[in-house]
Amino acid sequence: MSLRLLKRKEIDDKKWDSCIADSVSFRHQALTWHMDIVFPGWYGVVYNDYDAVLPLPLSKKYGVKVITQPVFCQQLGIFSEKKLSDGIINEFYKYLNLTFPVLYNFNSFNAPQFVKGVKIKKYPNVELDLKPDYQELYGRYSKNTKRNIKKANSIQLSVTEVSPDIGMLEFHYRNLKFEFNDKKKRAFTRIVERTKKEGILKTFVCRKGNVILSTAFFILINNRLTFIGSSSTSEGYDTADVEDDPIKVNRNICGKRDYSGF
Repeated sequence: MSLRLLKRKEIDDKKWDSCIADSVSFRHQALTWHMDIVFPGWYGVVYNDYDAVLPLPLSKKYGVKVITQPVFCQQLGIFSEKKLSDGIINEFYKYLNLTFPVLYNFNSFNAPQFVKGVKIKKYPNVELDLKPDYQELYGRYSKNTKRNIKKANSIQLSVTEVSPDIGMLEFHYRNLKFEFNDKKKRAFTRIVERTKKEGILKTFVCRKGNVILSTAFFILINNRLTFIGSSSTSEGYDTADVEDDPIKVNRNICGKRDYSGF
């Protein structure tokens, strides 16, 4: 068994991204271009010839090595095309013992194993299978979601897919309900620009007449639609529902809808 800790410049991008893309636990957050945006200078743990990989956001603060979950990375962890043995998984986990403290989110396919010195907590991850027809999907909505959709329809709101521009991003940042500093804005803007260029960005706008009430951003890659962010005006927060139309539009072209909120 051969596990190597590689610096960013030592990583073979093509082999790394191929491993992520072919993994049963695919998450776009672990691709090299995304890691470069959210955590420049990251490391990678590689098993054999990229048979399995683990992104490692390792840095130094005040001379102490630390691992911290990057912004806009809900899940990282171990990625491989084939199921790994508990022994190999535990060898990956041991790399988290290189530093203190550690804050690292594994993906939902990584069954936590006991490793001395590593405490693991399980958190829920929300996914929606988009393969069934829309009526079946609608039937699974909560009462609150159905009520919001009916309310939006009753006041004749329109949801359309659009190509994002500077104005849409400015709207997004201006109407966020939580802190979003300049560093986060730069990273999110770069993610939007990169995914738009690659043709994998899906953006939706909810309007009342000509007035924008809310926006939502998704990434569609590897048959997986991932929610990455949304914002609404005060009126939009109370009346707009921008979740239903992306499900309708993309139901036949992707298998999973992942609520990986950034």
